[in-house]
Amino acid sequence: MPMTTLDIADVARLSGIPVASLRYYEQRGLIASVGRSGLRRLFASEVLERLHLIGLARMAGFSLREIGSVFALRGDRPLERLALQARVDALDETIRQLSALRDGLQHACTCDQADFTRCDDFRAIVDGRIDEPQAVAGAIR
Repeated sequence: MPMTTLDIADVARLSGIPVASLRYYEQRGLIASVGRSGLRRLFASEVLERLHLIGLARMAGFSLREIGSVFALRGDRPLERLALQARVDALDETIRQLSALRDGLQHACTCDQADFTRCDDFRAIVDGRIDEPQAVAGAIR
């Protein structure tokens, strides 16, 4: 089965990533062109999946250097699972903090006290005495 190729303009259009960024990603070894058509780089259609993975890694907080290391193009470098687990742990902590913040703000919106800042439940959230989002949710009901 012949490989489907896309020129760099098509990749940019389909991925939403500017051509200059695609060139930079290639320079950094994050993606690889498979040839040229005139002056335009050609990419295997699978590059779109790779770009999506890069985008997810960026959203997870990985730098381009880390992405290049963790998601190596060639099979000669192992996937750095410890780096991935560290990022998972950091994301879990961020989610915990954001959940507590959301629950605290929700409590402030619905608190029966005239001054929600004096509410014991709200103070527990602000002071960090409630660590788990589920506990926060229980405290504000």
